[in-house]
Amino acid sequence: MTKTVEITNLNWRYLHADDNALEDITLEVGEGEVLGIVGANENGKTTLLKSISGMIPKSTDGIKEGEVRLYGTLVEEMNERELAATVGFVFSDPELQFTMMNVLDEIVFGLENLRLDLDEIDRRLFAAAEKSASRTCSINPRWSSREDKNNGSLLRRSSP
Repeated sequence: MTKTVEITNLNWRYLHADDNALEDITLEVGEGEVLGIVGANENGKTTLLKSISGMIPKSTDGIKEGEVRLYGTLVEEMNERELAATVGFVFSDPELQFTMMNVLDEIVFGLENLRLDLDEIDRRLFAAAEKSASRTCSINPRWSSREDKNNGSLLRRSSP
């Protein structure tokens, strides 16, 4: 079985903290396995997920010991595009992680973070719209360029 996540002797201490947030964590998750991470508040669940997603140590200051690998590659050796294509992270309150004012802009933001060019973003948006065009979504025919992506939306919610 392919190991999707391998964590070996992981310790993490946030900058200026007295104690480790993670202490000697070792685990493996195989392809197709489902793992639930449960526990009380402030016990390291989010810190562990940030470590798996590469947010730690890439965007969080602290002291890390041990290894986190995704499909055999150390997360520190993966660039943002590889990490985004490999692992996702959803916070407890998903509404807090939205950065845009509408669904289209949120989707475009994710594709831009993958550093896709505008033509590829358009291609993916139209392909997704064609697949899901039903009672819930319709293509806005006035949308014809990416020059002003905030002037409306490719996908609009229809009334039921």
